[in-house]
Amino acid sequence: MATRARPPLVLLLCLCLASCLSSAIGGVSATGNGYRTTAFLVDEEGRRLRAELAAVAGAGGGSTAAYGDDVQRLDVYASLETDSRLHVRIADADGPRWEVPQDVIPRPSPEFFLQTSRPGRPVLSTATSDLTFAIHTSPFRFTVTRRSTGDVLFDTTPNLVFKDRYLELTSSLPPPGRASLYGLGEQTKRTFRLQRNDTFTLWNSDIAAGNVDLNLYGSHPFYMDVRSGGGGGAAPELGPDVRRLSLTARQV
Repeated sequence: MATRARPPLVLLLCLCLASCLSSAIGGVSATGNGYRTTAFLVDEEGRRLRAELAAVAGAGGGSTAAYGDDVQRLDVYASLETDSRLHVRIADADGPRWEVPQDVIPRPSPEFFLQTSRPGRPVLSTATSDLTFAIHTSPFRFTVTRRSTGDVLFDTTPNLVFKDRYLELTSSLPPPGRASLYGLGEQTKRTFRLQRNDTFTLWNSDIAAGNVDLNLYGSHPFYMDVRSGGGGGAAPELGPDVRRLSLTARQV
């Protein structure tokens, strides 16, 4: 009997920052205190969720020396756009920032979430979707799990860092041998598979493609995570800022 192929997960992250910022996606950092979740709103169909976050106060009263203070309040919007595509948007709750325009990539507005939501559980899942999105409250993190296999496809442990000049978001990886990562261009690499303990700079540069392991003409903040059983997912990240991505043995 033929088995039903598992659809790939597409996780679309929208990280709303000012256009002059720099960001990093990498390992554990001491540059932020993290966030706690203060409220949830979920629509009746269980396909859209809005969460309100507040910065955790540290020994410095919520301030961290590196890269300035944490943004104090964030909004997280998550929606199951299809049974195999999840969209997550993280934004400053107290003011607009530049985002990829709606006419380039149409997506639900924050007002849409407010009009169709009510208090509920911090989980998105439907009977037809193989994906479960869950928010963990204190400290804030979110996970994306494939229900049919139990695989955790995205896990933002440890703390989210969100500042005016710096952003840090991580995703845990399974042990070596259980996942292969591809993407994060544009670079000339020795292998298609991304190597762990490597760093990738996404900043367009007029450098000939014959140069290995250097950022080239284009920036493509997208990676594919192929698991040993044939499943997996993919994660594009939308934002206007420079990106530096670090792939370690445990995190991207």
